[in-house]
Amino acid sequence: LTASDAAAGIFSEENTYGTDLLVLRIVIFVSTASTGACTIDVGEGSSASSSYDNIIDGLDVSSTGASDNLGDPGSNGHTVRAWRSGEYVNASMATGATAGLVGTYAIHCIDIN
Repeated sequence: LTASDAAAGIFSEENTYGTDLLVLRIVIFVSTASTGACTIDVGEGSSASSSYDNIIDGLDVSSTGASDNLGDPGSNGHTVRAWRSGEYVNASMATGATAGLVGTYAIHCIDIN
């Protein structure tokens, strides 16, 4: 995870497999919390630099620990999401500021083709 308040600044991954995938789970592990209040959005879409909230919506990263879209999807999040070939899964600051944020993420997906 990168402490960045820019759209898609926390992380951005392109589906380069040449086929559509199903995102089953995204795990966010915050090892160092943001220094102030902060929520993030994680989602899938066509742009590497846009904010999406269709996987995890409004995840609080002002404390340490692990979260995922199965237990903490938020109001717009989903437990399974199609990840189209050439599209992106990214994370963006939703509210507050990401200063001090340190952590890792994992994208668990399957190829259904």
